[in-house]
Amino acid sequence: MRKIRSNIFPKIKSQVKNSKTNQTTRITFALNASLCQQAENILKARWSQSDYAYKSLSELIRKSLRAYQSGEININPTERDKYAPKREITVRFGLVPDLLNFYYSLPYSQRTAIVEESLSGYLDKINVEKS
Repeated sequence: MRKIRSNIFPKIKSQVKNSKTNQTTRITFALNASLCQQAENILKARWSQSDYAYKSLSELIRKSLRAYQSGEININPTERDKYAPKREITVRFGLVPDLLNFYYSLPYSQRTAIVEESLSGYLDKINVEKS
């Protein structure tokens, strides 16, 4: 007699558990350099107007990924320029394990494209809101 497998769902291998420690997971992306410069220019312009809604480029990237996760922005990862000059950006995913789990659930080969396009879409969104 065959034993029926009780676990029919596949295991998630890279899920991050909410730990009580203060550990921070850092992920380094090679993002489009002009997109990073555009984001930094927007941040500097906002800071010069005493608008500190975004503290850093890392926070902007996290919020753009969160907006994509919640469906606030739509992206098309195939629109990205794969051959544009890149810049390494390290983002901390400290106390947001659900966002880190979402990132790890993305297709491995498209993660950077999704982060780039979500940042681009989010910058467009906040520019429209600011106008």
